[in-house]
Amino acid sequence: RNARLQQMVRFAESQLCRRHTLLAYFGDDPPQSSCEMCDRCLAPASGLEKIDFSSDAKLFLSCMEQCKQKFGRGHIVDVLRGSKSQKVLDWRHDRVPAYGSGMHQKADRWKTLADRFIDAGLIHAELEHGTLQITDAGRRALAGEPVLIAIEPTRISRREEEPTGYDAVLFEALHKLRKNISTEIGMPPFVVFHDSTLIQMASTYPATISALLQVNGVGERKAAAYGERFVEVIKRHVEECGIDPNLPDSTRLAPMPRPSRRRREIGEAFSEGADINAICETWGIKRSTVIQHLNEYSRSGRALDAGRILAECKLDTADREHALAAFDQLGHERLGPVFEALNGEVPYEELHLLRLYRIVSAK
Repeated sequence: RNARLQQMVRFAESQLCRRHTLLAYFGDDPPQSSCEMCDRCLAPASGLEKIDFSSDAKLFLSCMEQCKQKFGRGHIVDVLRGSKSQKVLDWRHDRVPAYGSGMHQKADRWKTLADRFIDAGLIHAELEHGTLQITDAGRRALAGEPVLIAIEPTRISRREEEPTGYDAVLFEALHKLRKNISTEIGMPPFVVFHDSTLIQMASTYPATISALLQVNGVGERKAAAYGERFVEVIKRHVEECGIDPNLPDSTRLAPMPRPSRRRREIGEAFSEGADINAICETWGIKRSTVIQHLNEYSRSGRALDAGRILAECKLDTADREHALAAFDQLGHERLGPVFEALNGEVPYEELHLLRLYRIVSAK
């Protein structure tokens, strides 16, 4: 029943000629041109441009293949989204390479794309049980043939675009580790973990493999392959910052960002000429908090003036150059080694500022 209902929904939402769909349903060869009689052919142009979904098509089709082409749309989406549903765990599909690789699309978006892939002839949906099979056209897509789909662009709200409530410093360290691993294995970073998975790690501080397995997008296979390296980064950060992962979010000592609106206001004020002292007075916050907001503002892709950031440093020229040399030697992923290399003589507040300078000047 569900499979037939899904097929009816696909028929209603399809952008294809109705005659084309109906003839294909009854096993007849579809026409080579539009019928110019159905609502789709007679309606004004929808204005939907075709978008290249080749990468997503490969992900979806590969996931189908890894699940032996025995499951329906919903299960494939659950695997792509890193779901820990009982069905996914029972079939051990949290161990397939595609598990959690589709976190960049929401579940509803994946379902819509799956329907469009069916319309495009990449996938055949078996009517009785709704299982999906890859067609010859789908095989060509897996081999690299472009997949262009007419679909409404995703509308992303600013809240979704700029997630808050995570430890930005830890996220940066995890982001760097993911990039290194992706380079090592020759795969895109999202194949390791998607940003949303890193954000959850930077929110919950999973400092053991068992805790890491509770994060969406982390299955046993990825935990076995990369888990120890991510746990090591998290443990070091927790120890360095004195964070207790067992405490409620509101009482952790992690440097958590303010709401995105405050972050944007402070970043824009600095960009427009206000110095850090003026921002402290205007918003009634500490200098270290302003530096944290500027760090987050930069991480969201907005530009800051590296020279003005460096001018805010309170160290004398010799100490500043000594600290920058330590960053050049040790990198800026972790402040602890830099702090120790400088014999603890440079406050963490200044190190946070100089790290921001290094990041901004490198862009």
